[in-house]
Amino acid sequence: MSWPLTSTSLSGLALLGLLFSHGKTNRSIFVRETVILLVFWIWCGVVLLYCHETPELSGHFQEAASRFVEVSKILLMTYVAILLVTSRDKLRWLVLVVALSLGIRAIIAANFGLATGGQSRVYGPPDSFIAENNAFGLALNMVLPMLFFLRWDMSNRYILWLLRISVPASILSVILTYSRGDLLGLCVVLLGIALRSRRKLVSVSLLGACIFLVLTFAPGRWMDRMSNFAEGNLDRSAQERLDTWQFTLDFVKAYPVTGGGFGVFEDVSVKRQYAPPHYASEELYALTGPHSIYFQVLGEQGAIGLVLFLSLMGSCLLTLRGLSKRARRNPVMAWMIPYCNMLEVGILGFAVSGATLGLAYFDLYFTLVACTSVMVIIYKREVAAAEKLREFTPVAELEPILS
Repeated sequence: MSWPLTSTSLSGLALLGLLFSHGKTNRSIFVRETVILLVFWIWCGVVLLYCHETPELSGHFQEAASRFVEVSKILLMTYVAILLVTSRDKLRWLVLVVALSLGIRAIIAANFGLATGGQSRVYGPPDSFIAENNAFGLALNMVLPMLFFLRWDMSNRYILWLLRISVPASILSVILTYSRGDLLGLCVVLLGIALRSRRKLVSVSLLGACIFLVLTFAPGRWMDRMSNFAEGNLDRSAQERLDTWQFTLDFVKAYPVTGGGFGVFEDVSVKRQYAPPHYASEELYALTGPHSIYFQVLGEQGAIGLVLFLSLMGSCLLTLRGLSKRARRNPVMAWMIPYCNMLEVGILGFAVSGATLGLAYFDLYFTLVACTSVMVIIYKREVAAAEKLREFTPVAELEPILS
């Protein structure tokens, strides 16, 4: 009898591994990012209880409870990863597995796109978080910096070869999702990579050449979709996004602090009351999903939830920038620089592409948060160890070690 490897069973295996880790875990995991994340998690639970006690919101309580469990599994595994990733080697393998899992998928998608002449959209794996074309493009924007910067911490030539192929394949796949939000995110990611690479002038020149090639050889369907949007001609998809955002703002006026909890965007009774006036009852089905990580958190967790969500993102970016500056002054910690670059640009990709996509609780984003927290923990531990060594070792013996 086979045992299906569902997300629940995989989580169980990870927790079982934690029990048999023989104490080889990060002892102090409460850094700024993990504290903000924990407060956000608790706040989601508070909002869930509020929905249960509010008649207008209780209609989608079962859906809210189910999604709270799903998000809780993701956040729990985020903390498990922070506990178990205790060294540079473990961090490298975690990032490599995440990057190549999507990089290989990008190679497959790029081959399909080339075979069809770019006339068909590419999609992610079926029955997954990223099955939709927009979500697939978002995920690729987030791992593209990993695929690029990991080359500086890899020696295996086969892995390096795979990383090199995955970078252009990911770029092409994002373009062939036909997603305008992902295209904007791709531009930000490529610019971020170019500005942080060792050969900035060459990288910026290649970026310009890439844009020129896209505009010159892009399929007609792709050009029509992008040009219409650039000219201000909104199609139905874009108009539905604007209407959903207006619905969110009108709804949050009634529940500014807590929002409506998970599932509020699918509650027909709520949409019937707060939908834009031009929507008839039979058209409410069109208001599906929040179409933005920011409006999603605002509508589901209220202003407090949005502040916590933005605080977590901002904290990660500030931490990574600070770690990168410190690592440049400390040769022993120089290995952290490419990791800071990949995580910072990956989070920026999530922030930009996610502005038009409702994946606020995407597990890949929380993996980036986990990696950021692990970097802080490792840095603090290494600095403390160096200070201890400096304290008990004569200067003459210490200089060769720190050089």
